[in-house]
Parts: sequence; C-alpha cells; structure tokens
Amino acid sequence: MEGYARYRTSGDTVIVHELMAVTQEAGAALWRFCFDTDLVTRAEAERRPVDDPLPWMLADPRRLQRAARDGLWLRLVDVATALPMRQYAEEGKVVIEVQDNVCPWNARRFALETAREGAICKATEAAPDMIMSVAALASTFLGTVTFHHFVPGRLGGREKGRVAGPCRPHLCRPAATLDSLRVLGTL
Repeated sequence: MEGYARYRTSGDTVIVHELMAVTQEAGAALWRFCFDTDLVTRAEAERRPVDDPLPWMLADPRRLQRAARDGLWLRLVDVATALPMRQYAEEGKVVIEVQDNVCPWNARRFALETAREGAICKATEAAPDMIMSVAALASTFLGTVTFHHFVPGRLGGREKGRVAGPCRPHLCRPAATLDSLRVLGTL
C-alpha cells in the first residue's frame, strides 16, 4: 500500500479528511480518485501541509483557495534539548541568541551544529549569527517557516536582517500540517 484517503461527499463536494501517500505519484492518484468521484465539482481538505504539492497538480492552480489557520501553538521550554531533536536538511553551524522573558535558562546564546544524522546544541559565548525571540525560534521549529521569513524585523544578528549561509540548516521537510484547502474545479 502506497497511500490512503479518508473522505466523504456532501452534494457536489468531496471533503477529504485525510490523504496520505508514500510517493508523489500515489498522492496524485489518490487526489485524482477523489476528484473523479461522480457529480463532484469541488474538493475541501483540512490540515494539509503548507508545502503540499496539490496546487501544482491542478489544471488551474488559481482556483485553489487556501486558508492558513492556527492549528498549533508551540512554546520551546528547553531550547538546548529541543533543537537537537529535529532533523536538519543541511550540515552547518550557527550561533543563535535567544531572547526569553519567561524561561531564563533559554535566554542565552546557543551554538547549533547540524548534520543529516543529527545535531548538537550547546550554550556558547561566541558572537551570534542571529538574535531572535523564543517565539520566533518556535515558529521555525516545526518547519512551517524558515529564518528567511523573519527578515526584516523579527530577526537580528551579525548580518542585521539578512539570513546568510550559516543560518540555512534550519529545518527539514516535511513542513507542519496546518492549512485548509478548497479547490473549485478539476485536477
């Protein structure tokens, strides 16, 4: 089995509650099955990844209506323990200065060294590549946004609002699943 879809129909709409696939081909076949249901002209899906390939499968991607909703709020209580628990897409080193008014043990600089096999995060006195709030760091933790999304304004550091090479290791895919999608038309 390469995937499955859990769905129901209501009038001319197929409502996809869950669609999971191991490969893009299997995902496309499952979406095709949903769209090919008799008398269906619309599709709705909840909790889809923000980087879902569905828009690029559509004959007319402009007919997609996407709504981002808060599905999860994350608070990093122990940055030094949390950061090494993620997988990272690239190898790299970055020093992050975290600002945290609630958990004083987080308010420090951390050296994050990443590789595909894992990561190491330790307190450091080195100059920071980035300065950010723990809330901004938590936003990147699930992979939905990257450090690039915070430029300019919510990110400071050596490059003053510019995310450079050493800041790219964060984070791997797949991204978090938070969006709702409504498709009017055909696949």
